[in-house]
This record gives sequence, structure tokens and C-alpha cells, in this order.
Amino acid sequence: MIDAMLVRGFSPRTHQSYLSAVKGLAKYYHRSPDQVTSAEIQRYFLYLVKERHLSPASCRLSLNGIHFLYQAVLHRTFEIKIQIPKRPQRIPKVGGIHSLRHAYATHQLAAGMPITQLQQQMGHRDVHTTLGYTHWVPNYQGGASSVDLIADLANAHEQPQ
Repeated sequence: MIDAMLVRGFSPRTHQSYLSAVKGLAKYYHRSPDQVTSAEIQRYFLYLVKERHLSPASCRLSLNGIHFLYQAVLHRTFEIKIQIPKRPQRIPKVGGIHSLRHAYATHQLAAGMPITQLQQQMGHRDVHTTLGYTHWVPNYQGGASSVDLIADLANAHEQPQ
């Protein structure tokens, strides 16, 4: 198994992880992994989740190591369907009001709002503070017309589809 990983250029950390996964399977059943049945492999993963409380990422790593053994080393088909839940996605709470203000200003400039109008809306005393947002809008031409995305959204919402 080590030679197969070396030939494929796997990192030393991957070597350790995959070998540990295969050793864990062999230790659990007290026999060589090539003697373990598909049903036993499925039970092993149930054990990892329920009794060892491994994270989904750790289970996936074990699955990848065992899969590698069967496919690349033993040259056997590995058609075991093991459902490993993904970790719950969380919405990042980074930025807050400053990110919202930044996004608003950038979108207004991209829509063509004049810099002085945006300066007034943002409450900036110095226009140079507002000009800092223009580097996020590469094609900003210094808007000639009055644009208000909030008003446009309100108008679009009121019109029948």
C-alpha cells in the first residue's frame, strides 16, 4: 500500500491517515482487511460514527483510505455505499453593518450613482472617503445620472409581473 501511495505522490500525512484507517479496520475485526466482507465494512463505519463519535470528515478520510486499499492495492471493486453526513453549513457572521455599508456603496457606484450623491447618502464629510469605494468598481466612470438601487427595487416589486 505504501508503494502505491508513493507512486501516486501522496503526502506523508496521507500515508499516515490511510494506513491508520486500514489498521483500524484490521484491528476491529482481528484479521486482514482483505478478509473483511462488504457488510462488515458497513458495520465498521456504523461503529466509527455511533461508538467512536468520529466526525464526518474523519469518517470520509477512513473511507478514502479503505477504498484506496481495495481499488489500488488489492485491485478489487469497492462498491460499498456508505452515507456519511456532511457537516452542517453555517452562515458566517463576519462584517456586520460595515460589510453591508460597503456592499451598498459598491453596488450603487456600479449602477452609476454620482460620487457626490453617494457621499451624501453614506454621511461622509470628505469625498475622499467615498472615493475609496471606486477601486472595487473598475469601470466606474463618475456616474452622470441619479441612480438609487433601493428605489429601483421598490418600483420593481410594485409592478405586476
